[in-house]
Formats: sequence, structure tokens, C-alpha cells
Amino acid sequence: MRDRSEEFSGSPEIQEWFVDPDGVPPLSASAQRRWLVALVLLGVTLRVVRFLLPFPLWGDECMLAVNFLDRSWADMLRPLEYCQIAPLGFLWAELAAVKLLGFSTWSLHLFPTLCSLAALGGFVWMASRVLRGWPLVLATGTMAVAYYPIRYGAEVKQYSCELLVSVVLLGLALQWFRRPEQLRWLWTLCAVVPVALVFSLPGVFVAGGISLFVLAMLLCRKLGTRAWTAWAVYNLVLVAAFLVLLVKFIQPHSTPEVRQGVGRYWAEAFLPWQEPWRVPQWLLRVHFGRMFSYPQGGKNGGSTLTTLGFLLGLGVLGARRKHRVLLVLVLVPFGLALVASALRRYPYGFAVRTALYLAPLICTVAALGWSVAVSRVAQARAPRMLRSVAVGLFALGMAVGAFFLLKPYKTPYDRTHDQFARWFWTHMAQGAELVCAQEELSPRVYPEQRMWFMAEFECYKHLYSARHRTGRPPRWSAISAQHPLRCVVLVGPEPHKATPHIQRWLRQMQKRYALVSYQRLPVNPQGGVFYARSYDVFEFVPRDQVAQYTPPYRR
Repeated sequence: MRDRSEEFSGSPEIQEWFVDPDGVPPLSASAQRRWLVALVLLGVTLRVVRFLLPFPLWGDECMLAVNFLDRSWADMLRPLEYCQIAPLGFLWAELAAVKLLGFSTWSLHLFPTLCSLAALGGFVWMASRVLRGWPLVLATGTMAVAYYPIRYGAEVKQYSCELLVSVVLLGLALQWFRRPEQLRWLWTLCAVVPVALVFSLPGVFVAGGISLFVLAMLLCRKLGTRAWTAWAVYNLVLVAAFLVLLVKFIQPHSTPEVRQGVGRYWAEAFLPWQEPWRVPQWLLRVHFGRMFSYPQGGKNGGSTLTTLGFLLGLGVLGARRKHRVLLVLVLVPFGLALVASALRRYPYGFAVRTALYLAPLICTVAALGWSVAVSRVAQARAPRMLRSVAVGLFALGMAVGAFFLLKPYKTPYDRTHDQFARWFWTHMAQGAELVCAQEELSPRVYPEQRMWFMAEFECYKHLYSARHRTGRPPRWSAISAQHPLRCVVLVGPEPHKATPHIQRWLRQMQKRYALVSYQRLPVNPQGGVFYARSYDVFEFVPRDQVAQYTPPYRR
């Protein structure tokens, strides 16, 4: 049978820029196409299933989602509630979805899911600029079935959007790498980069890496003054866009509360350059930990295989003169992110989500390294071994899908918040008037307007209460013995601080109403103090109608 690899790869001028390590067995174009289609379809299915599952929001999602309840487009330029930080483009996209489709988990998860799907398709295009055969299949399979791109691809956070931005920028740069004489790709980068920064704050690291990559290409090859002009314009646009965002968006959001919270929560994610003896251990822990969890991994060396594959892939690029310049494109974004980490401006490696924009580079280079490793170890059995690895990735994807079906929520704590909200704002609304004591009664239970532990409560209230979604006030005139007033109070992790406020509030309420029922529903009672919550539900009727009141279980 005729090998169609040349037909698939294109002209010889393009073929020479594919990274084809010695010893890796070839893969025909038809076989490559079948593997890619199967893995991409699996990745698409996993992302769509994840979106369709009615999983509850978790704390970080709620803290960001409450900003879409009553803000305008211009309000997104102001500091966000709960010290949240997200790219302006992502905030506007989420706000548009909420305004068009209403405030629901489906509308909130729609844009991240679309970004995740586009990132998967774009990744195949990006990786195929320099890889083919088994390295391309393994890179695609890794991105398709990796747990974190799927999970964060359907959450109310910006990480899948940042992943998509990296794929687009890197794909355009690699497309120009294949045909340096076609300057339209550089000019396309000039047009795309300001939009990219609006949708991805860490996109500046990738964009900066592309700038130095283009400079390295210009120094290595004689491409003429037009190429230098395009590179100069790219840098001017990049710097101008970043400065505008810095002045108009990033600095206003960097309030003292945000800086304090970031410094405390992300303390482990900042390079400890002031303590040089800790730097080597910190670098090993970060790069062999969660940051490289593709397709799976974890902290304390749990991602060793991926990291070793990545290092071997770097060696493959460095061993070939024509591909050596790609090391600039791969490593500079990591270096710029490390600098930002040392300056305590952006976390590095503490969690996968904040480094998801680096996933295209990790998956591509690690797959190249894995292909070489398997070929060197297995030698004659390399084709069978590589096929087994691809089948293993497919099986892993099925396992990830089963995991999401069995446990769509992040923690039982998030599920409990969701279950309470469904019960209270729907079931308990039958024959009663429901109010949130923290926001709708005067005096309020707590003097603070929005406490840090109330994000889930606020978010779920608007998800399940039609009255709150539409902004209707309570029907105070309807309250009677047959239509009681039911008040819910969320008590935080330090209930002793809430007790005086609740007692004072109850004394005020009982001047007009009689308390006829009380329930305390704990949330995560076996968990740590940080997640400890309880819902207190009070039922009142007018004092002059107490004799007419019938408890619900007797009706």
C-alpha cells in the first residue's frame, strides 16, 4: 500500500520543519487521521458531557459568579467582589451570557465550555504545525483526555479561555515558523495579540515568548526588512495593549485587599528568591508536581513521568539545529512566568488552573519526549508500544468520563450547599414567604454587607429562587398563619461571633412576629473549620395569629 505521509504532510519545504526524532516508527497519514479523529471525538464528548451534567458550583466559581448578578458592562472595570481577578474579555463574555440566557449554571458554564472545545480543536492545528505521526497522536490524546482541561473547561473561571488564547497565539507563531517568508502570519499576530491580552492576563507571557522567538528567527535567517518591521509593530502593539490594560484594568483591581489575599493564599506559588537555598527544592517540587499533570499527575512528584518526557522533548529540539529555535518559544513563557512569580505578581505552579495556559507547550513537548522514550526502550516493539500508549490514553479518557458521572461536584461541601438551596428556595416556598435575613430584613443579621463565606449562599439563592432572579420584593402583606414567613440565616465558620447578632435580630423580629419553628442544618460538620457552615431556618407568623398556625407536618 502506498504511504500517504508525504501527501498528508505537504510540500518538502514544509516537511523539513516537522520534528521527526530518529527511531520513532512512522505512521501513515490514514492511520494518523483515524487516531486523531477518535481522540478528538472522545475529548469533545467528555467536554460536552461535563457541561451537560448539573453539577453544583464550588466556592471560587460562586465568588466570581455573584459579580454577574447586578453589574453593568462598565461595572466590570471596578474591583470585583470577594477579591476576584479575571480578564476583562472573559467577564464581558460571561455577563453577556447571563443577560441573554438568564442566571443559571448552563449560561455561566457556556462560554468556558465553548473555549474548551475550541482549544481542543485549535490544539490539534497548533501541534500539527511541528509534529506528525505518533508524537502528534500522543500530544492530541493527552490534551483530549487530561483531567484538568476538561474540568476547568466547564467552570465559571477564566482558565479555559486562557488555554484557548495560548493555543491561538502559539499556532500562529508555529504557522509562521513553517513558512517564514509568509509575513501575513506575523501581521495576524499583530492584530490578534491585543485581543488575546483582553481575554488572558497570563497571555502576556506567551506573547512575550513569541516576540523573542520571532527575534531569534530573524537573527538566524535573513528574512529582510519587512519581517523586522512586522516584528517591531508586534512589539509596539503588545506593549501598548499591556500598558492600557495595566492602567485601566489591572491596577484598579489590585486593591490592598486583593494583594493581601493573593499574597496569603498563593504564598507557596511565588519563587522564594530572597531565600536562595530554597530555590532548587522549590523548582523541583513545582515542576514535578501538579503543574505538569498531563494527562494525570499530582503533587510531591506525582507528575514525574510527564516532566521527564518534557525534558527529553526539550533535548530532542535542542539536538536539531533547525528546531533549536523552538526552545525559545517553549521556554521563554515559563521564564517570564517565573519572573512574575518572583515579583509576586502571578502565581506559578501551585495549582494546575493558574498554569493551564502552559498546557499546549507541556503536552506537545512531553508527547515528543514520550515517543522518543518508548522508541528507544522498546526498539523493535516500538509501534506496538506506542499503539498501547494511545489506547491507554483512550481508556484514561473513559475513566475520566466515568469519574465525572459518579462525582460531578468538586466536594461534598459544594453538593450540600446546592441541595439546601434546592430544598429551601423551591420546596419550602410552597405556602410561605421566603426571605434572606442577611439582605432583606432590617436590621440585618450581620452588619457587614457581603462576608467572605457568603458567596455560595448568594449564588445559589439566585439560581433557585425565581423571586430573587427577577428582583421582586417579598410580599409582606401575604404573611399570615396560613402563609408564614420563613427566614434563612447563613452562619459562618465562627458561630460564636454570629450569636449576638442573631439574638439581637430575633428580639427585633419578635416585636411583630412570633417564632413558631426553628431548624439548624449543618454544612460539612465533619470538615475543617474553613468549610464549616450552618443554615438556620426560622419560621414566623404574626403575633395575633399564633393560635391559627398549624405546623407543616399536621397540614
